[in-house]
Amino acid sequence: PATSLRDDLVLNKRGTSLADPRALAEADRTLEMMLNDWTRDTQRGVSKEARAKIVADHDMSSVNDVLAAETRKAVKNLVSGNIVRALLIQVQYVSTEMHKAMADIDAVVAANQATIQLLSLFPGFLLLAAGFRLFRTLIIALVSESVQSDHNVY
Repeated sequence: PATSLRDDLVLNKRGTSLADPRALAEADRTLEMMLNDWTRDTQRGVSKEARAKIVADHDMSSVNDVLAAETRKAVKNLVSGNIVRALLIQVQYVSTEMHKAMADIDAVVAANQATIQLLSLFPGFLLLAAGFRLFRTLIIALVSESVQSDHNVY
């Protein structure tokens, strides 16, 4: 724990993390491409600026609306509708959100890392202090006049 604490506080070295920044960027880029194509294909009257805002905000409302409407006749729309495409976009959205959540967990763990490492050192310090007191008491008892020989005890 002491080495980890030194690495974290002094050398600013971090341990392993759950999130992969490249995977998050790739998932985000893929979702944005999918939403851009979806909006262009399903909402023809939307301007480029509005479409860019939908993509940047990861607005899934139009995907959810189409998916809700198409599940009424799921078998028919599975072949001829947008149900599969909408489901794939939702899966990509969940993947992106999962990567973001892992990055948030990493941030929380990093923020609490020093506290956790200090707490892990506490039992060792307690044992060291108890050992020192025991050693000190033993030395004082051996050196002091309170220790009597066996002949005086009987």
